[in-house]
Amino acid sequence: MGIRVEPLPDPFANDCLRCYPPGKTPRILYAVFKGIELGINWNPALPPPPNDTFELIQHDLIHCTWTYDGDKWHVVYEAEIFPPAGPGSGLAIGTQEEVPKMGFASFLPLLCHASFDNRVHDPPLQYYTGGSGWIFTLTI
Repeated sequence: MGIRVEPLPDPFANDCLRCYPPGKTPRILYAVFKGIELGINWNPALPPPPNDTFELIQHDLIHCTWTYDGDKWHVVYEAEIFPPAGPGSGLAIGTQEEVPKMGFASFLPLLCHASFDNRVHDPPLQYYTGGSGWIFTLTI
């Protein structure tokens, strides 16, 4: 007899073929941030630095993009970006406000990159500063 359980969701999603073999693109990625500190413009109305782990879900239409939307933070990882400066990958986290305050932002000219250093250095934008971020997946 036993207990009826819902099947687990498929851990694989729409293909991001530049980064994963066909059929192996993960639906969920994790972003970890460590070492982010308060910047010169931080104020007590803002959340503390986002030194935490966030579960990102693959975007339905942009298959090499994963996002997290929480009460305090919005996280975006793009495994392949093609801006005017050339191809690469990026990781960013900002506050959930009408005008977001960047907690971390980094772009590297490497597709599918998974290790980043914070590039928020401009003093007017320094609500948070320093730190590193990583992308990883859990395998079954």
